[in-house]
Amino acid sequence: MRKSNFQSIATLPLPPPESRRRRSDLSNPPENDVTCDSAKAAPFDRFCSPPPTHASAPFLFTSTGNSKAMLPQTLVALMAPLLALAQGDDGSLSGATTSAAAAGYSCDPSKCKLPKCNCASTSPPGGLSPSEVPMFVIFTADDAIQSYTLDSVNQFLAQRKNPNGCPIKMTYFTSLSNTNYSLVTDWFVAGNEIADHTMTHVGDPPQDEINGNLAALNTLAGIPYASIQGFRAPFLNYSVDMLKRLVSAEFTYDSSATSSIPVTDPGTDAYWPYTLDNLSSHTAA
Repeated sequence: MRKSNFQSIATLPLPPPESRRRRSDLSNPPENDVTCDSAKAAPFDRFCSPPPTHASAPFLFTSTGNSKAMLPQTLVALMAPLLALAQGDDGSLSGATTSAAAAGYSCDPSKCKLPKCNCASTSPPGGLSPSEVPMFVIFTADDAIQSYTLDSVNQFLAQRKNPNGCPIKMTYFTSLSNTNYSLVTDWFVAGNEIADHTMTHVGDPPQDEINGNLAALNTLAGIPYASIQGFRAPFLNYSVDMLKRLVSAEFTYDSSATSSIPVTDPGTDAYWPYTLDNLSSHTAA
């Protein structure tokens, strides 16, 4: 069962270099053979050559030609709310879905400024009006990768296209159990993003579950460590301690928090992408 919900994307602050666990410095991912018409691309379009390595959130990263330079320091001021199609085990949501006030969230916008920091907000960054900001629609799935799951998502993607002619790509938050790793490789080489969803799909995962899945994706599917930048907690059940584990494992963004109040309603908790320097604006255990 596929359930549609608003999915918040948050970037993780970097710890001091001396305290970080370094991932193996492997080769860059293969280049994707994508042809599209940049003349048809809308202003600020990110989907023409070179295509984004991170299909789920191409505007959250800066690149200087070195994959290790893709740091969670920049939230481009021209972006839109992210509508994610999240496929869970039973279609249910058990993650944090309440307000910033309930979460005890506090962020001073006079001190937390782009490009290195951005507070959670229901208004676009940089003082832009919503009409000035291009829309990004994000497609994701999670759990094991098997032939029947890829058949489903490929049928879904085949019915959609970008206005500029570029192919639609997707992010798959992959867990170890029941996964066919040759298909993981094929999915990645085709230009899609592979992200971490733990080894055995446990809620509030310990470090071994997170890092073990990283190692499996690298060893069994050949995905470079530098290309595995995203994480989603099983059942969308995350905690502050889990976010700290992601920082220590050098993840760039988390996709576990959901928003329960529609953007058109007062008190909405559907925030624009923000950094986690001040922790999460959604309630977490």
